[in-house]
Amino acid sequence: MKKIILICIVLFWVPLMVSAQVRVLTGTVTSSKDGSSLPGVSVLNKTAGGGVATDMDGKYSIKVNKGDLLIFSFVGMKSKSIEVQGQTKLDVALDNDSEVLDELVVIGYGQRRKGTIAGSVSTVGKDVIDARPVVSFDQALQGQVSGVQITTSSGEPSASSSVRIRGVSSISAGTAPLYIMDGVMITEGDFNGLNPSDIENVSVLKDASSTSIYGSRAANGVIVITTKRGKYASKAKVSLRAQYGKSYMMDNKYDMMDSAGQLELEEYIGVRAGGSNTVKELLKTNVDWKDLLYHSGTTQNYEMSVAGGGENVSYYTSFGYFSQDGITLRSGIDRYSARANIEARANTWLKIGTNVSLSYSESETTESGGSTQNPALAAMVTKPYYNPYTANGKLVEYWETPNNANPLDGITKHPQGGSSFKMVGSLFLELKPIENLTIKTLGGIDASDIRSSSKSLPSYFMNNNGGIINGSASEMFARTYRLTMTNTANYMFKLDDLHNFIVLAGQEAVKLKENSFGARTEGLTDDRLSFIGAGTIPKKPSGGFSSGYSYMSFFGRVEYNYDYKYYVDLSLRGDGSSRFGKNNRWARFWSIGSMWDAKKEVFLADNAWLTMAQLSASIGTSGNSEIGAYKNRSWVSTGPIYNGVGGMTVDTSDPGNPDLTWESMFSTNVSLKLGFLERYTLKAEYYNKLTSDMLMDVPISQVTGYSMGMKNVGKMRNSGFEFEVGGDVLSRNGFTWNLNINASYNRNKIVELYDGAESYVENGAGTKLQEGESYGAFFLTRFAGVNPANGDGLWYDKNGQVTNVYSDENAVLLGKSYYAPWSGGMNTVFSYKGVSLSAYFSWMKDRYLINNERFMIENPGGEYVARFNQSVKLKDIWRNPGDITEIPRKDVEAQLDDRWLEDASYFKLKNVTVSWDVPKNWLAYTRIIGNVRVYAQGQNLFTLTKFTGFDPEVDSNMSIGRYPSSRQFIFGLDLTF
Repeated sequence: MKKIILICIVLFWVPLMVSAQVRVLTGTVTSSKDGSSLPGVSVLNKTAGGGVATDMDGKYSIKVNKGDLLIFSFVGMKSKSIEVQGQTKLDVALDNDSEVLDELVVIGYGQRRKGTIAGSVSTVGKDVIDARPVVSFDQALQGQVSGVQITTSSGEPSASSSVRIRGVSSISAGTAPLYIMDGVMITEGDFNGLNPSDIENVSVLKDASSTSIYGSRAANGVIVITTKRGKYASKAKVSLRAQYGKSYMMDNKYDMMDSAGQLELEEYIGVRAGGSNTVKELLKTNVDWKDLLYHSGTTQNYEMSVAGGGENVSYYTSFGYFSQDGITLRSGIDRYSARANIEARANTWLKIGTNVSLSYSESETTESGGSTQNPALAAMVTKPYYNPYTANGKLVEYWETPNNANPLDGITKHPQGGSSFKMVGSLFLELKPIENLTIKTLGGIDASDIRSSSKSLPSYFMNNNGGIINGSASEMFARTYRLTMTNTANYMFKLDDLHNFIVLAGQEAVKLKENSFGARTEGLTDDRLSFIGAGTIPKKPSGGFSSGYSYMSFFGRVEYNYDYKYYVDLSLRGDGSSRFGKNNRWARFWSIGSMWDAKKEVFLADNAWLTMAQLSASIGTSGNSEIGAYKNRSWVSTGPIYNGVGGMTVDTSDPGNPDLTWESMFSTNVSLKLGFLERYTLKAEYYNKLTSDMLMDVPISQVTGYSMGMKNVGKMRNSGFEFEVGGDVLSRNGFTWNLNINASYNRNKIVELYDGAESYVENGAGTKLQEGESYGAFFLTRFAGVNPANGDGLWYDKNGQVTNVYSDENAVLLGKSYYAPWSGGMNTVFSYKGVSLSAYFSWMKDRYLINNERFMIENPGGEYVARFNQSVKLKDIWRNPGDITEIPRKDVEAQLDDRWLEDASYFKLKNVTVSWDVPKNWLAYTRIIGNVRVYAQGQNLFTLTKFTGFDPEVDSNMSIGRYPSSRQFIFGLDLTF
């Protein structure tokens, strides 16, 4: 009986004793640097399991036992482990971790901590990308990374940019980098559908060690985009953003004739009789067409995102609306976007997740180039004495002759635009069957439906042909999808605590399919019924043909380091492509990289002022297969009709080449990285890239029935230097000044052309391919001025002798190219107690462009004076013997010579931002709002350049009627709850 009573007593008191040891521990986690509270800190009970996260005020509450080990961890901070004693309150201050703050670097099929890789990788974080209200993220990268040149094809809101890494490595094949977003391949066409605010960081992979793992698609470099994620065991963070601004035309350097000047010139040239009543009447009008065809545009951007997670689930979702009006008539874009990134830890060995981005956009576009329905060109060349409106306020259709059509009427009656639906998504499954082994399967899709339309309304006067109203409408539809399936196995292990290995093996398949269809009708009779179904004259439809390609790849990488001081990585990839014939579908690519972390050597370990010293080198190969899907085959075309029956014929555009294979690039890279006083960094790199077996369209004998064909011929070299320097120049009493500068030099050289040819003139481009010269080298006849005695135009012949006869045969290489060898950027930030002023600049040097606009407005010969308003420079036209001028006499027509070639080097202030972060103690009273940031921005504030056109930032060898970039002023508000 006593034993039973004793057992009951024990059973009653033991739970009480155990429960007495369990207590609730509370506290606040702050930053040791400034004492600010840290929301979202993970507090993990390593002994008992489970954990919590701090709230918006940095406070936490967790059940513990005496002796439990708590781990406090937060991104950018050093983790801290504390054993619980008898306390009920525990405040913790976390220290900044400079290594963690340097963030993880994304590499091919993985990520590593910065400072532990041999490859050349530059990362641009979300702070830079978020800071600029642009349509696509690539525009925010300008000037941010050494060796990367970004130019825009147009200032139109929906236009995309051209990105080149370490020069141009191909002549006829693609020159764009490979883009990977969350493991899925995308293209430049996807950029306008992506919300830049969803991007966590962008990594630019430049050398063989970092790109060869992507093999056949990596010759032009790789850009890896990582989107934002939620955090496990963290409170939901709601972010709101609102931006509103206005856009204006940048400075116009063209000084055009007024009515009096233009009419006087026309009388002198002889295209108009002087002193007539018509001239007197025209002198009453003096229109500045820039005021009619340009206007201010509005930019609006509204976003909401929610990020967070539970113990086993993390999520990030966002919604956005972006709208930007162009600065000319009928141009602008509206985009709606949504994203969901979700991860779930099903158990300790299985994680699943999805990343999905959806967007829908509508855009309105204008004509471009030399058309007078291009508002950018029409604003310049339309004559000022033409009144666009009749006395009763209606638009004039044309003046005097149909060649002088009213651009306002033409632009209004030729609407064009389109819509686009894009989806980029992936599903992944990640297994950890044993310790340190991760197996991952990812399936992704990049899909788009694009529709475009173009109309010529029946009321347009040119459509009224002999009383027959013949308006037209055309529609185009294109559907593209690219499927990606990637399987990888990653294993990490150590030997003797000194030898560290990471082994990666993988397989990948990519399949692309695209279809397009176009229809056109004529015979529209009513502007209100301007769709293709309203036409009475159907035209033959186009497209309907499916195209596509596929890749199959196998790859592997081995990384080794000894005691985290000496690093070596080796990669190998085998790629097969349907773009090449059966005998050449497979190729191998490889790389070897090494890095020495000298700072961890004994002789430097105690050096206080040198905080980083790393020397890296790599060699390897990569490839380029960016050509048409069926270049290895000859084609037949449909279209000919014989006796009312459709037929087929040989397509003479391309003979096909079954022996085509990959372009191959062999590259080397040497890099030195230094850090000083934990405040300053310096990075210097040298690279050399040789492209061989280039995929080139070359002339072939026309007796074959073809004029051009693609072959693997020629070699091209790119070599150069890159420099990056930055850090906190000043940090004192709450004031900091951060400065980062980068510069790069690239020397491009054509080493070998084709079939023994040493040179090849590119028709109509003013350029020439020449062994020993750079790609894009200008080849023009040199203008020698004007003969004062008789007003003749003068040119140099090949031997440097002056002649008054122009000839293309006297063209010479000028030692100038439209690809800039020098480029760079600068970022600077001043901040003091929540107030920040930032500015960033970009520049290019020794880049040249043909200004074809000047050819049209500084040309006294031919029909140009009769059709177009002219520059005031023509007031200096040669008139009398002895005149010293650069404008020949009135009957000398201008030629495409080097007079129009201009230095398009530039230095731009791309962005200035002034912001204020509302003090947190002001917000504490709301108990809801965590952060408030208000700011004002200016974009494209000034440009220093010798180029006389609208904008030197042209992705071409020639500028004609380019839609100019705009100057923008944006006001914004960011809220975090």
